[in-house]
Amino acid sequence: MIILLATKSSHETRSRSIQLSVVLISIMPYFNARYL
Repeated sequence: MIILLATKSSHETRSRSIQLSVVLISIMPYFNARYL
């Protein structure tokens, strides 16, 4: 899903996908600590 957003040519969607990926990367350890 993130990859599909990143492949769009629009600059707005690209920057938004980058923000989403950064948020996911920052949230990932929390979910790992919670479910593992």
